[in-house]
Amino acid sequence: MKKLLFTLLFIPLLSLGQNQEIVELQNEIDLIKENLDSHHKNYTTGIIVSIAGISATIVGSFIAAPILVIVGSITSLVGTGITIDSDKWFGKRFMVKKLTKPEPSTSSKNKITELKTSIHLNDNIEVKTSFKTYIGIFVSHGSDRFEIKTTKGKRKIFTYEEIISLKKVD
Repeated sequence: MKKLLFTLLFIPLLSLGQNQEIVELQNEIDLIKENLDSHHKNYTTGIIVSIAGISATIVGSFIAAPILVIVGSITSLVGTGITIDSDKWFGKRFMVKKLTKPEPSTSSKNKITELKTSIHLNDNIEVKTSFKTYIGIFVSHGSDRFEIKTTKGKRKIFTYEEIISLKKVD
């Protein structure tokens, strides 16, 4: 009986800490998907440019146009370079990119107190400042700013120090 009671009390305790891990894993999966899409775009562009260059080189050699052969060869090399460069999306620099809260500083009172999930381009979000709450579409962020397009169509830029709450809305 003690083992059954212990089991019934212990199982809910195990599941309490797993929500944060699930959110972190989902954020990592989203980041990998974005990087795969970017890699695919670069790779496809490189292949298309390379094929166009090879085609121009072949046509130039058949019609005996040395300038077409030279331009085609250079284009083919540029396309190969773009294809090889597409692997950069799997490097350390691009695999750790996340939207997170900035480190708190002691000079400002207003800090972000919650960040529910990762926020991506064109997500609907709610930004609370000490003066007003804004609802809009995420446009971009930097190391010191955050930009949204409000429901009225205006672009609004916030510094992280202004933002009290930032969350994704459905």
